[in-house]
This record gives sequence, C-alpha cells and structure tokens, in this order.
Amino acid sequence: MKKVLKTIIISALSICLASCFDVPKSNSNSGNSQSDSSSLASLEIYRLESYGMVDFEWVFTNGGISEYALRGVDKDGNAFDKVRGGADWRMEDSSIAGVDSSGTVNGKKDGVTKLIAKYLGVTVSYEIKVRTIAKTFELKDPENEYRTGVLYSMPLNLSPENATVDYTFSRDDIVTLQENYPNKFTVKNPGTVHVTAHAYTTWKGEQGTLEFDIDTMSKDAPTFYLKGSPSTASTFVCAKNKYSSLPFDAMKLTAKTNNNESLRIYVSNDSNYSLSAVGIYDVTLYATDEKKNLTSYYHLTLNVEEYEEKAELSPIDAVEYSNYSMTTESDSPYSLAINSITFSARVYLNSKYVCSDGVLHFWFYIHVKVWSQSRYVDETCKTDIQMTKDGPTTFNLTKTWHSASDLDPKTLEVSPNIFLSGNCYIHIYY
Repeated sequence: MKKVLKTIIISALSICLASCFDVPKSNSNSGNSQSDSSSLASLEIYRLESYGMVDFEWVFTNGGISEYALRGVDKDGNAFDKVRGGADWRMEDSSIAGVDSSGTVNGKKDGVTKLIAKYLGVTVSYEIKVRTIAKTFELKDPENEYRTGVLYSMPLNLSPENATVDYTFSRDDIVTLQENYPNKFTVKNPGTVHVTAHAYTTWKGEQGTLEFDIDTMSKDAPTFYLKGSPSTASTFVCAKNKYSSLPFDAMKLTAKTNNNESLRIYVSNDSNYSLSAVGIYDVTLYATDEKKNLTSYYHLTLNVEEYEEKAELSPIDAVEYSNYSMTTESDSPYSLAINSITFSARVYLNSKYVCSDGVLHFWFYIHVKVWSQSRYVDETCKTDIQMTKDGPTTFNLTKTWHSASDLDPKTLEVSPNIFLSGNCYIHIYY
C-alpha cells in the first residue's frame, strides 16, 4: 500500500513540473542574473530573440518589443526554459521601464534599472539599459569655438532630440560627456578631438555613424564681436572692386582680449579670396593675445557681387493705380465739399536693387484739376517703405483726403501721381 501511495505522489509531482516548464533542455549559464538561495540548482532571466531585434543589449523607448523569460535547472538536473506567465515580474525603477505579467518590457526614459522575477520562491534580477532610438541622424556644422569649462551640445541634428548616441573620442582629456544631459559635453582642455558618433536609427537595428572634429580653446582666449555682440561667424556682402582689403570697420567686426583690450584682426594664410572677382569665399580670421599666447579664430563667408554702387538710382519699374474712389457732398447746386479721395497705388520694384539704409522714401500727391475753371487743389503725402534683405517687389499706397471747396462736381478731375525721393543703392552691408 505504501508503494502504491509513493507511486501516486511521484506521478502527481511529475505532472505538476511538466505543466510549469516547457521542453527540457541541457544545462545553461546564468548570464548576468542573480538568484537567491532555493531548491533550484540555477535560475536566470534571458531575452527572447524575436520581432526582428538585432541589438539585445538595449530596450528602446520608441520602437521594438522586448520580451524576457526564465530558464534554469532543478535540483534533479532537469533543464527548463521559456517560463513567462508563471513568474512574478517587476521593475526596480518603474520610471525607467515597465513590465507586464508575461515578461514584456517597455522603455519609458533613458537609464539603467533591473528587471526582477520571482519564481517558485526564487528571485533573480537582470540589468536593463533603456535608450531612445534616433529616427533621423545628421551632422551640423560644428561651432567655431568651444571654450573650456562650458557645457555644449554635440553638433548633430537628432529626431527625437533626446535620442541616445554612442560617442568615441580620440582624446578623452579634451572633452567629457555629461551623464545627466544626453548629447552634451564639457570642454576640459584646449586642443582637437576626433569624434565618432554611432546611433541606432530604427528599432530593427539599422545603424548610422558620423565622424567630425571639435576644436577647443581656453576660456581666456580672445573674443570676436560683430556689431558689439560676441560672434564666431558671419557673412559679408560687397560690390566687386569696392575695397582693396577686408573692411573690418565697415563690417563692424572687432576682437578683444579677456581684459577688454582691442586686438588686431588678421587673415589666415590658407584663406584664398579676391575682392575684385565675383564669388563666394570662405575666409578664416584670427586674433592673438600675445601676453597669454592665446589665439581665437573666426569664420567669414565673403560674398563679392558684380554690382557697382550708384547713387539716386530709381528702383521703380512701373506704377499701377487701382481701387480709386471719391465721395462728395453738395451744399448747393453750385458748390461741392470733397469728403474723401481714396486710391491704392501698386509700385513694382526692380528686384535686384537693395537700399543701403534699408528704407525707400516715397512722396506722392493727389492733384485735383477743374478744367473749366483752371483751378487746382493738391494734397501731398510721404511714406517710408522698410526693405528686407531681398527687398519687396510690390507694395500698396493708400491715401484718404478730406477737403472742401466750391468746385463744380461736373468738371472735377482727379489725377494721382507718385515719385521717388532719396537715394537707393544696389548693395547692402551686413
């Protein structure tokens, strides 16, 4: 009878174990899981290789599906794996990632946490690294100066902006990444560092790599000023043969030391440009603080145009009048009060002209003529049109005029006119 009961109990235990585990397999290593003391010989968490995932080190916040399961060996040497629903899953830091009852993990924000599972009284953990994957990934123009002790963003266009990028530096003593700010770095020392930026661009594992140099300088290096504000680069446009050398005064470009002492600006020997030939040139300028032996550089885009400067140049190509209207009020059969005369004049400008002071000055007048009496009533108006960099091509002028007279309405004739006052030049200074 005892043998029969023993057989029944062993059979029941076998059925129970079979229902809890999948297909038995050979023994496996425990990876980076950690287990408490238990009757199981080993137990670990592992990631299921599914859904096209290529990189199994990371969990992404914005793509892919990350599923985890349990596998191990019992005290009798029986191997099992793919235990999911029967375990109790949780996250050490649920703000970084979440997990459901089947072991599926979803990333919430960049960071590192632990996935914890409890099964048959045994608790194991697994390190989870969460990152935001890039949808687009391209290089911007690096800044002309990166000063020591200052926090900067990497010269990359990322979508989303918080995408995680892996950086490799040729010299770790030049810059250092900030742990709390993705894609930001602090300059430690002056010098040049070659940067390799690597990012996953889709959750399926497609990757992108960009390389660029970052030139750094001392925080006490000279500073360039454009129109009184710190600047590292600008564009200057001038007419061909206008200047014999770069006009830093006209450009309103200066350089000063850290002690606010003015410095002379030089053109780098490797800059090739001409002020007498039309073209767009890249020019490198520099200024040196001899006392501290510190030098700063400035990037100038020089645009030399064909146009020659001319004074009193009319930019008007044509004028069209429209929307003309007049309202009158008669006091008697022989007198008339002009309440208002309104018109719009559309002025067409020659688009290649740009004014040096950015403003076009216009005068226009309304000339009311009564032929039978040879009498005139004039109303004059002045207006200023603010130009943009490229200049407007059309704009409207409107005048409402109030006047009273004894003019005969049957012989009234209104003749609007427009003309330019002031100077206009073909080029503009930046």
